Amino acid sequence: MHLKDRYKYYPQMEEYDALALQHMPYLMFRAENNYCSEVVNTDSNGFRFSGLDGKLQVDNLEHVDAVNIFTGGSSAFGVGATSDKCTISAYLSKATNSRWINLSGRAYSSTQEFITFAYYRDLLPSIGNVVIFSGFNDLYLYFVANYFNKQVGSFFNANDWINKMNSDYGFRSIIARPLINKMLAITYGAQNFTHMSDKDAVNILFHKMPKHQFEGKFYSKNLLSKHNEKPSEVLDIIRRNISNWKVMADSYNAKITYVLQPFSNWLPDRSLTENEKHVFDILDHSGGESFIQTLEKMSGLHSWYSKELSKVCEEQKINYYDSNSYLNKNFNEDIFVDRVHLTDYSNKILSEYILEKVWK
Repeated sequence: MHLKDRYKYYPQMEEYDALALQHMPYLMFRAENNYCSEVVNTDSNGFRFSGLDGKLQVDNLEHVDAVNIFTGGSSAFGVGATSDKCTISAYLSKATNSRWINLSGRAYSSTQEFITFAYYRDLLPSIGNVVIFSGFNDLYLYFVANYFNKQVGSFFNANDWINKMNSDYGFRSIIARPLINKMLAITYGAQNFTHMSDKDAVNILFHKMPKHQFEGKFYSKNLLSKHNEKPSEVLDIIRRNISNWKVMADSYNAKITYVLQPFSNWLPDRSLTENEKHVFDILDHSGGESFIQTLEKMSGLHSWYSKELSKVCEEQKINYYDSNSYLNKNFNEDIFVDRVHLTDYSNKILSEYILEKVWK
């Protein structure tokens, strides 16, 4: 099976696969800017078009009346929608006859979501509502990343990026150090000696010592040695980012709401459609065993995670809603194009759910 096989069921996904990511200072990456297609279009800053006609651009906003912000990761961006008019932010615009801009980013963590607002808010007029449609990426990244900073969390492809940035392509790194690491492994057994300084590695190799005496020599800054089953570290990151959002929103006298996005594994009472079953099977085969294990680990955390997020939002005095509770029943239509990204139908009904909670 190949990922392209899912185009048979959801042909719009071919366009999202073609939409590249561009490297950006501080943000790490963003969606390709000025992308043009029948499915997805982005402005000069990589933000997706929105609005009731699917043509509202963040980089070309008239500074009259307030705008409402819809933000989050790729589900909020609208990956899976068949057009810019079929995202949640667009449906919100149409239902309220007001401007809801899509300030989301593909593969963004909560830290990237906030940084995006912090550095692009000068493009915006006054703000009425901020809806954060998020939660999955922060938890997922914790379990798949080796690197996790306690202040800002992690990001997609952090493992590759940090390893490459720390790489030395000279003779010592390419030839000498790998040889030293192999000799250390022979002496001490399997260990990840790449996270030890050259000086410490040489000293330990030629001055044999018990393992417990050199375990502290490993570079541990930002490196996760153990993933906790219920990661409070993730909640600390989200708490910090929500508090930052709250400070900004209060300065605009804007209302802020956090909505935990849906994840198919968090809907135990819902039966998958035939299309969803086929696509999930394709994704499982492509992702491999570690991918499946990570999703299974996350499946059992929904109750704990939602409860803790609710507490965080209560602390910050903002409203919290779990969209999984709304979707945890049978629907005749497809909800997902994969386990987290949504169809036009689910974007539509979730926009109605959000409006019921927010637009009062």
